Amino acid sequence: MLSIVLLLLLGLSLSAFFSGSETGFYRVTRVRLVMDAKSGRWMSRMLFWLANHSTVVVATVLIGNNIANYLVSFGLLLLGQRLFTGWVQMQSVLPLLMTPFLFIYGELLPKYLYYQVPYRLLRRGAPLMVLFAVLFSPVSALVIALEKLWQRSLGSNSVKAGTRLERQELQRVLVEGQEAGVLLPVQREIAQNMF
Repeated sequence: MLSIVLLLLLGLSLSAFFSGSETGFYRVTRVRLVMDAKSGRWMSRMLFWLANHSTVVVATVLIGNNIANYLVSFGLLLLGQRLFTGWVQMQSVLPLLMTPFLFIYGELLPKYLYYQVPYRLLRRGAPLMVLFAVLFSPVSALVIALEKLWQRSLGSNSVKAGTRLERQELQRVLVEGQEAGVLLPVQREIAQNMF
């Protein structure tokens, strides 16, 4: 019974980690990552590299979330078999009953937390994210190759999308700077016009 509970907790923790990390990578300001990466710290450079290779992050998160959800489902199935022997209906209903719990604590709450303090949580989870990115790299390479093939077949241009995202991020940094009192409205306007 203890191993089943540990399996459920592992699955829930992994789901929370991957869901939150995805939000963290999209929420963290690139300026902060660049500044810390230039400081020479290994983990800061790895976070910066991952942020610049969003396809690797997305592939790692997708694979990790699938594994986490499988672990939770498998754990719930084993728990149902253990608690409700001979009652097949309840064994299949238990995962459905636990879905809101998994959604709140494995998806929604971690995303909210990473949205609030993305950099701090990304730094704490960076070693684990790097480990999973390396472990999942064979499958991620296949996902990335399929994405490249898809882009070529559709003729999409990711440079335009990247430029648009960079402008939005710069805009957000300037607004946050003004809200924090670091920039005056005039300085923000000058910086926006320059870029």
